[in-house]
Amino acid sequence: MRRIAHKLAFISRFHKNTMENANENKLLDQYLRGEASEQEAAQVESWYLHEGTRLAVPPIEVDYAQRKLEILGKIREQPYRTKSLWRPWPTAIAAAALVLLAIGVAIRLGSPDDQQKPKFVIKNDISPGQNAATLVLSDGTKVPLSTLSALSPGKQAFSGRGSAAYKSEAGFLQYQPGKRQAEQHTLVTARAQSYRLQLPDGTLVWLNAASSLKYPTSFAAAKQRMVQLIGEAYFEVAKDSKRPFIVETRLQRIEVLGTHFNISSYATDGQTKTTLLEGSVKVFDKTTQQYSQLSEGQQQRSGPTGSQTTSVDPNLEAAWKDGDFTFQGDDFRAAMLKIARWYNVEIVIDTDPSQLMMPGGWISRSSKLSEVLRLMATTADLNFKIEERRVTISK
Repeated sequence: MRRIAHKLAFISRFHKNTMENANENKLLDQYLRGEASEQEAAQVESWYLHEGTRLAVPPIEVDYAQRKLEILGKIREQPYRTKSLWRPWPTAIAAAALVLLAIGVAIRLGSPDDQQKPKFVIKNDISPGQNAATLVLSDGTKVPLSTLSALSPGKQAFSGRGSAAYKSEAGFLQYQPGKRQAEQHTLVTARAQSYRLQLPDGTLVWLNAASSLKYPTSFAAAKQRMVQLIGEAYFEVAKDSKRPFIVETRLQRIEVLGTHFNISSYATDGQTKTTLLEGSVKVFDKTTQQYSQLSEGQQQRSGPTGSQTTSVDPNLEAAWKDGDFTFQGDDFRAAMLKIARWYNVEIVIDTDPSQLMMPGGWISRSSKLSEVLRLMATTADLNFKIEERRVTISK
């Protein structure tokens, strides 16, 4: 619900700036506060769903006055639905984010007469990453987790000296608590892969592309629950007041008792970011040798030159685990690294990336590469070319 509310806030900012009719503004305000009736909510959502589907790719040229009239007209025209009808929340919200980001792209371009249209050369489009990973056992044996697809939920995937692992109802790897000797396993995702697992203490972990997580198969005899992360992962840590949960990264050590947080620790990014969504965490910066206590909505960044704690929107940092790209707050290079990892492509930027601006908003990580690049390229007035697995971006 928090993720949906944040997307709605983005939608609200656009509509409040473009809608001139007070009744429509009032309706949207009620919708965003959760005070709209079933009929009023259905009216707004059905327009979002219709428009988001129709504008799958943003236009480069827009008649702005006409667009305002269409927005008002579409909402007025929607028929009221009865309370018993299905309300398409997830699809409608995703569609809304896409269409509004598309409109935002057009608005940033200014008058079409004053702009040169970007050139898009797509010799081959590229599909998004998949739910896949490789499990490396303590003896070095590699188990492609695609083999789990052949198992029924609840069936044992393998068993070693430590706890056994099963296929969960949702299709991911699930460890069961055990009292035997623990083994060290490593879950590895390549570029264009992500995966989810449940550790033997009940902690849930989402592992992003080009990442690895090393962990014991049992915490039964351990005084602390320690795992090692390379890359990015989102954690929902099971509460255990007697045994802290510790995540070791290249530049930080994060200690919690039970909470929700995101860690991004890619070597290519040059820094480690820990963002707290719920609860509290203690972060030890390995460069400064200092501890920081984070509250909800705070982020600690650690790099070669030191650390910094700031307030951020945590939903932006964790949007990837829910299947979204969000580039708000990113510089152009950081955004390109996200795309390169998820689509497994090489990106060449033939211009100064520090001078390029990123769009705000969301787009689904299930989109084709060309769809994501169109949104970004039109905003910054860029050209792009996709050839094999190489993307060239130029001014």
